[in-house]
Amino acid sequence: MGSSMSNMSFPAEQSTAKSARLHMDHRLVETKCAITEEADNQVNQKRDDARVETIPPDNGWDPWKQQTLMFMCAKLKYNYAISKFFYYTLKKKENRWSWLMIVLSTLTSSITLLNNIETEPFLHFFLAVKTILVIFSMSITLIAAWIKKQQYVERLNSIDRYIQKINILIQQCDMQCLFGPDDKIEYKKFKETYHTQIVDGLTFLPMHPKELKYIVYQISKYHPEIISPSDIDEDKLWPWYGFELNECNGEFNRTLTTYGKLMIDSYESTKLYYRICNLFSKNKRDFQFCCGGMDEFIEITYIHGSADVGAQTSLPDVIQAVEHVAPHCVPPVQPHSMQHC
Repeated sequence: MGSSMSNMSFPAEQSTAKSARLHMDHRLVETKCAITEEADNQVNQKRDDARVETIPPDNGWDPWKQQTLMFMCAKLKYNYAISKFFYYTLKKKENRWSWLMIVLSTLTSSITLLNNIETEPFLHFFLAVKTILVIFSMSITLIAAWIKKQQYVERLNSIDRYIQKINILIQQCDMQCLFGPDDKIEYKKFKETYHTQIVDGLTFLPMHPKELKYIVYQISKYHPEIISPSDIDEDKLWPWYGFELNECNGEFNRTLTTYGKLMIDSYESTKLYYRICNLFSKNKRDFQFCCGGMDEFIEITYIHGSADVGAQTSLPDVIQAVEHVAPHCVPPVQPHSMQHC
């Protein structure tokens, strides 16, 4: 009887121990899950904190990056102004040659009808008509060959595509320059989107140096509305207007440079009257023009024999001195030629 009771209690004890062990294992699993979840939360929190710390303020736009974008916009605007002016200059030449070819073709067709006359109105009439037709035909052929050689059509198409592309890019960059820090797109996204386009826009179109000098000369002397369409600093065109850092407020002031004046003097020095003037001049002259900002001061150095004279004086005194030194050799100084200094 006692042995049977002991046999019946042994399975009960085993079942109790098994349930206690399962309960302990379950609690261990819950504890491990809680520890793992807490560790994951700590890792995620650290990752979020690190992500917040790595995001720069102002969407990644620091003052240096903003200044760099402003300088690149100035260069893009310069390329756009030169390319647009060159486009219409080239278009004017192409139109002139094309119209001349049309006129000659019309005259050739009209003169050809004179061959139908049976009796000569005067001596050598038919010979004159044939000579004129030959000359006109040769002229048309030469003009067509010249247009083909200069590649007017190809260059105009290429410049037109470049102008349209760079104009849109300038507007996008200008908007980013004008926006506040909160309204700008993130700098990383801006760089990924516009970096390649800016590099392509800064790549200048192939142009002969003489063509470039002529374009800059025309803009500097006859088109001030392109250089400075308004009194707003953002509208002033580089390099006619430079960037001068204001130490008081840390901003850039757009000050007038000597670029326009130097380009005008450099281009006009190639003119025939200037060379004749230097050829018959007995004295050597060295004029150094330096822009003095709003004061419009000019520095002149005159070398006469063994005497070297250097003076800082105003513009009317300089003109009077130049006219007194070489009244017949120096071209008259026009006020509009000095307006950019």
